[in-house]
Amino acid sequence: MSGVSPPRILLTQLVPAISPLIVTSFFLQVTFAIVELSSLSSLSFLGLGVAPGSPDWGLMLAENRSALSSNVWAAAGPGLSLVALAVSANLIGDWLYTKYEKAGRSR
Repeated sequence: MSGVSPPRILLTQLVPAISPLIVTSFFLQVTFAIVELSSLSSLSFLGLGVAPGSPDWGLMLAENRSALSSNVWAAAGPGLSLVALAVSANLIGDWLYTKYEKAGRSR
């Protein structure tokens, strides 16, 4: 009614309203991808994944399986790295969502 063009309405009204949801969705998809990577890593742990010599956390776990009794950290390192990466991606997404949501409410 005020003569504003549709692209301007989209940029000033719609994008600020949905940006927290887009950011949250992106980081949630990153977390899902990391979990999927850990599923593929478990296949590598069983010997069904990537070829030996390729850098993969599941392959690192499989190679250190025989040394579990003497060196736990050799196998725990890749597993803890997967968990730390997934948790950090989720926390960053949550922090950005909170930041964008607070900015949207202050308008």
